[in-house]
Amino acid sequence: IKTKSGSYVTGEFYSTLHKKGGKVIGLLGVARDVTRYQEAKQAVIDSEARFHDLVEKAGIAILIDDREGRFTYFNDKFLEIFGYSADEMKVQSIETLVHPDDQGMVLALHKNRVEGRIVQNRYEFRGIKKGGSVVYLEVDATPIREGDTIVGTRSYIWDISDRKRVEADLATAHGNLERLVEEKTKELRQEVKERIMAEDALKKEREFLTRVTDTSLTGIVVMEPKKAQITFANARAVEILNLKKDDEAGIYLEPEWKVTQYDGSPYPNEKLAFFQVMKSKKPVYDIQYSIRFQDGKRIFLSINAAPFYNINQELKGVVATIHDVTEQIEAKHALQQSEEKYKTLTENINVGIYRNTGPEGRFIEANPAIVKIFGYDSREEFLTVNAKDLYQNPDDRKRFIEKMLTDGYVKNEVIQLKKKDDSPFYASVSAVAVRDIDGRIKYYDGIVEDITDRISAQEALKESEERYRTLTESILDAILILDFEGKVLFGNRSLAKMFGFEDPQETVGLSALDFVLDEYRETVITDLKEVFESGGRYVAEYKVRTRDGKELWVEAKGRKIVYNDTPADLVVLRDVTERKKAEEELAIQRLYFQRLFEESPEAIVMLDDQDRVMLVNKGFKKLFQYEPEEIKGKYINELVVPDNLIDEASGLSKSVLSGEVINKETVRKCKDGSLVEVSVLAYPIVVDGKLIGVYGIYTDISDRKRAEEEIKLSYEKLQKILDGTVNALASTTEKRDPYTAGHQYRTTSLACLIGRKMGLSEDKIDGIRVAGMLHDIGKIYVAAEILNKPVLLNDIEKKLIKEHCKAGYEIIKSIEFSWPVADIVYQHHERLDGSGYPQGLKGDEIMLEARILAVADVVEAMTSHRPYREALNLNDALQEIIKNRGILYDSRVVDACLELIEKEGFKFK
Repeated sequence: IKTKSGSYVTGEFYSTLHKKGGKVIGLLGVARDVTRYQEAKQAVIDSEARFHDLVEKAGIAILIDDREGRFTYFNDKFLEIFGYSADEMKVQSIETLVHPDDQGMVLALHKNRVEGRIVQNRYEFRGIKKGGSVVYLEVDATPIREGDTIVGTRSYIWDISDRKRVEADLATAHGNLERLVEEKTKELRQEVKERIMAEDALKKEREFLTRVTDTSLTGIVVMEPKKAQITFANARAVEILNLKKDDEAGIYLEPEWKVTQYDGSPYPNEKLAFFQVMKSKKPVYDIQYSIRFQDGKRIFLSINAAPFYNINQELKGVVATIHDVTEQIEAKHALQQSEEKYKTLTENINVGIYRNTGPEGRFIEANPAIVKIFGYDSREEFLTVNAKDLYQNPDDRKRFIEKMLTDGYVKNEVIQLKKKDDSPFYASVSAVAVRDIDGRIKYYDGIVEDITDRISAQEALKESEERYRTLTESILDAILILDFEGKVLFGNRSLAKMFGFEDPQETVGLSALDFVLDEYRETVITDLKEVFESGGRYVAEYKVRTRDGKELWVEAKGRKIVYNDTPADLVVLRDVTERKKAEEELAIQRLYFQRLFEESPEAIVMLDDQDRVMLVNKGFKKLFQYEPEEIKGKYINELVVPDNLIDEASGLSKSVLSGEVINKETVRKCKDGSLVEVSVLAYPIVVDGKLIGVYGIYTDISDRKRAEEEIKLSYEKLQKILDGTVNALASTTEKRDPYTAGHQYRTTSLACLIGRKMGLSEDKIDGIRVAGMLHDIGKIYVAAEILNKPVLLNDIEKKLIKEHCKAGYEIIKSIEFSWPVADIVYQHHERLDGSGYPQGLKGDEIMLEARILAVADVVEAMTSHRPYREALNLNDALQEIIKNRGILYDSRVVDACLELIEKEGFKFK
């Protein structure tokens, strides 16, 4: 509209017909100047366009979806990660973008988040790009609210497939973001002055910007140039640096900390990012140092910093992005440790490991085990040998090379090789051919294991199978051996009797499938296939028909064996017809279980998903004195929980309503106010994956609690009697052997401390204590002249002494201790490598308690006086267990013993 002065304004005009007596006589009009409104509206549009550009350039994938998971907004970074165009992305969903193995987790988190439940905001998952490749992502998701209603979620997504690349990209993106923030802030301030009408829109823009910086994974700070004080810090920076805001001064206060290099050495103050930027007036990148707070916590940082200026190019301060790289540094350290462990494992493993030049056979690498297997004196000597010279039969070498060239690998090939002295042995050989980018063989990596003993054992097993064939004839269960087609190769007399044959030989050659009812044939065929293809075992039940047509239920247990040099299925059949009949009767009885709720003596209540009473049984009425009608619909905790236990009960309710099963002993309140001790057992009731209520059982345990207290007192009395008995037995031993007086007590004290240092339960330590006090009780069967002989024993006397372990076992094996005391006594002279006595046990065949007692026994014995020698010093005893750590003595036990003596100053009393 053109005004009188010649200027133009934007007008809004409303008009209507003016009637009189039903006749139009003119128009009525209202005009309004809306110029400032239109300007404000255009400012909002321009601001939104600029802010949209800011989001798109942020370098962070942003996704907004509704409650059902439908995408309502995504930016270009989101499209870039997944490789789709905007139009293609519109038809995608969580199901197409999330890896199948992670879909359940992502969907569950989304569902719980939009339903208002507390779930983790930050998590990782695998995405599927357009071409089908997998991309590893990290997401930070928060709910979007309109008032009190959650309408969807906003997700910030990072590609973490290459963390270093991502960190560089993030650093660039955050640098751009900071510059954009400064530019947009200047524009917004100018617009606030010029466009009062646009104030609301600009306020929303600032709020969005704050959310962007506060939800950033990178810390952002601004420092003023004169005093190097932090004047701005986003939420992440406050979290990383543990800053405290001084609202009155308008700055963020730094806690006390110490700045060092990554390796812990001092960090020069002038090298800090702020001082470098202030000196050079240029950006600096990846300034690395660590901070140790007063509480001992240490973090590793990577800092990017740059100067920033106002519109007049005046230096206003330094802006810095702070990256907490503690996880990466610790992961790098862990990787280095892992590599060291792998190297140690390779060097210490008892399986031979090698690398050679492939068909040429020249060795490049070899671990100590393979050098030992082939009987060479050193690794250097072994590396001079050619692989072809290690084969007993040259044809085996030829076949090995042909298979490696054809298949690229061999696995568990049994080959006869020869040692340096030409003695043969059987080995299990596995190898893989490693090729270069052009497909040429670079080298063979392989392992060699000496299985001579295993081959001998297999031959012995074959003989054993023949010897025990007669045994199967006397077993009541039916035994048969099947080939891979299910034909009977062998059947015992019980099999013949079960199926109506006179002679077991009549079953040989018959197909087992012919006796199986049709509906079970496929199951039998599957079980046979499993045995022959993977060597697995099976336990199954089938229905079979005997020779005279009688139907039986049988339980079949099958496993793979070698029969007459051929793989076969050994099957044990048991007639379970009567048991199946009993199960059918049991099914009928289940129909009556529904009455258990009402008739159960326990107090049972069913609650809805709000913890309100739906149904109670007679037991509940009896225990708590409430009539069902008066408590229906009321909150259970308000009815039966004492005031002092409300917090406990609320926690239990929260747990069971979140899907947990709770079982707790506590106190509850009856209608008349009296208290009763109860055991509370509560189960969530879930239907189709949704919790619909809670099933609670209250058991009156008042009588049981009183009984438990009486039992406790009785147990303590019995324990005192047991201790007295054990001490009396220990004293009996030491009275016959005065030179070892106190040995059992001192050994026991060290053994118990070792067990406690290793984290064993007090119950196990009690078992060690009793076994320690009795470990030499078997010496009462050894002549006192031998025990007290002042010179070294001869072989016969040593053998008699060694019998004390078995003798001790025989003395106490019939005593019903709460621990395996007799076995510990029996094994306390066993050694890890099998060189101990009396059973020659090895490794884990020896009980842990016996391994502990063995180390304590050795240390005490060596430091005590004996008739045939003076006491050795403690260092000699420690050298013995150190030297044989992992050979004779358990490594963990030795380490615990050394820590007690060397670090904690343990001494025998």
